[in-house]
Amino acid sequence: MGGLIYFLGSPLFWGLFIAAAAISSLLTRGFIKRKRPVRPIMPPAPPQPPAPPQPPSPSPDNRPCGDNPPGPTMRPDKTTTTSRGAYPEDITSDLREIERLLDDMGYGYDPRGNVFYTTVGAWQRKYGYCRLYDESIAPCGIIADCEPIYFEYGGEQYMIELWKGQYGMTTGCEVGIYTNSGKALLGSDWYRSVPDGEMLDMAVTLFKNGQEMFTRRAKHWWLTGFVLGEFSNTNELSLLTSITFPDYGMMGAFLDALWTAGYSHLEAFARGDTVTVYFTEPKVAQPFTRTKLLEKFTQTKNRLLCTEFRRIVGGNTDMYDILAFLKAQYPDIYESAIEMGRPAEAFTRYVGELPGLG
Repeated sequence: MGGLIYFLGSPLFWGLFIAAAAISSLLTRGFIKRKRPVRPIMPPAPPQPPAPPQPPSPSPDNRPCGDNPPGPTMRPDKTTTTSRGAYPEDITSDLREIERLLDDMGYGYDPRGNVFYTTVGAWQRKYGYCRLYDESIAPCGIIADCEPIYFEYGGEQYMIELWKGQYGMTTGCEVGIYTNSGKALLGSDWYRSVPDGEMLDMAVTLFKNGQEMFTRRAKHWWLTGFVLGEFSNTNELSLLTSITFPDYGMMGAFLDALWTAGYSHLEAFARGDTVTVYFTEPKVAQPFTRTKLLEKFTQTKNRLLCTEFRRIVGGNTDMYDILAFLKAQYPDIYESAIEMGRPAEAFTRYVGELPGLG
């Protein structure tokens, strides 16, 4: 015990005590860094397997389409089979009526591109073409660019016209070929639709803001395509058209007429006996009835109709289904929807004046 007391009072103890206190102070203030223990390197966790894909919805009624919300359920469970597949029994009669109505109106429907089109035997064929028709379309709810191209070949006067624009509740395009009848309709030359033997192989591709909407090809006198519920202004649309002629003489006459109208060699050119035309802005004078005020009023109405149509149908894409539903639940929208393309009024108002049709 006496030795311990002696050690605590000795200079050696106090020297050790002071040294320990100094080291502790340096560690606290960070002048001396503690050596941290080395952690073992752990192997990376194995990757997690991807989540299994979600199965598609078994319901064909509410198919998604872009950002549109699912549309109303249009098919009850109880179905029957028609020429176009299984449909509910309570609307089968409506579907058949719609098919007959479209056929009577001169239209068909291509579900692959969701496009309505005119048939070769459409009732409009007997009315041919007259400049008055173009003058009447704006008051009938159509705002379209019109591009009639006149040329002569083989002693005949031909006219090929291109159209693109908003046809009521549809965005669409047309290409038609006609011959001068030698007769007039209210002071304007009246052109007959060419007969079957003079129909031409044609193709049209309609673009909106540079994106392809649809392509159609057929041997026809009036090749068309219309997308129901799509709203467009004419400056958003461009039309690429190819027409194959029976010989180089007719091809050359049409190509010269395009260049004379103001098309450049990049906008209208030939390869073999086929002429390709890129129609963006019309080169010829437009109908005087298409005033800025009428166009604004008409397009406002057309836009509202298309917006309401899309709100009602949502993501549904079965057009016959949609039309049957509209007919039953929204008859006003249905009536506007089936007036696609050129309305009968644009032709029939002149029926008493047409040569041989009065």
